[in-house]
Amino acid sequence: MLTGMQVSLGPTAVLEIPQGQVVVSSAQMELIDTGVFTHAGLDPAKARFIALASRQHFRSGFGALAAHILLAEGPGVCTSDLSTLAFRKLLRSTYPLDPDTEWTTPGADKGH
Repeated sequence: MLTGMQVSLGPTAVLEIPQGQVVVSSAQMELIDTGVFTHAGLDPAKARFIALASRQHFRSGFGALAAHILLAEGPGVCTSDLSTLAFRKLLRSTYPLDPDTEWTTPGADKGH
């Protein structure tokens, strides 16, 4: 997923803190591969841990490096836990909200 594509992170710095190194950039970018670190002279494969601000797209570029993935959620307009949302006009049963439902591709039963 966009691996190897050139993007601009804008001015970027590696901050040295007692707990390790932090890469900061002036441009907001979804972290999709290790290039965000290697372009700053860091080898993520040598890191004890990597913390990313990313929702999902990090998995393709960083999943192979991870022994464990810990997902954290903060306040905001987007949540991964749909059970926290108050749906008022939703037809039930609805995937993935209701545990006894499965996803079916629209038109799959018509041979499309």
